Amino acid sequence: MKLNNRALLIASGAGLAVQTIFVVINLGVGVVPYLAGSTPLDPEYRGLVQGIGTLVCICLLIIDIGVGFLYAFLGARESALTAGNGALGGAAAGLIARFVSSLINGCLGVLIVPLLISQVAAGVSPDAAGAGFGVGVGATLFASALSLCLFLVFGGIFGAIGGAIGGATVGSKGPSAA
Repeated sequence: MKLNNRALLIASGAGLAVQTIFVVINLGVGVVPYLAGSTPLDPEYRGLVQGIGTLVCICLLIIDIGVGFLYAFLGARESALTAGNGALGGAAAGLIARFVSSLINGCLGVLIVPLLISQVAAGVSPDAAGAGFGVGVGATLFASALSLCLFLVFGGIFGAIGGAIGGATVGSKGPSAA
């Protein structure tokens, strides 16, 4: 099975763009309590931060399905596409989009966490602040690596689902005879 490179790049790029927007929104929601002089664990913000984080995760899964479907739709415009080929291409497109958006998320997290720790540690001794800084950055790197692995699995699975749906619905027709 040969992947359609044009469809793969377009679907991956579109998925990356939309996923990056949601990643920035999710990071922004986590930063807002700190900017307000609080933390995301305060009862005032906890429900909001968790609720928006959950919605972002659900939206990212739907985007993965859309990326797979977009691959199948674009691939079917150039040649006939089976559900299996759509699933394979959709999985590849979902993996690529999730890989790059996870790297962006990790880089933004590593940039933002030290700023947040420095704000929270303003009234703490320099030794404790230094230890907190190291633990915060280390935890961010670990969480970024873990989320990269987890999101690759989700991106591949849900991209394959979207590609299979697209391959089954629009893929078998092939290019239009216009």
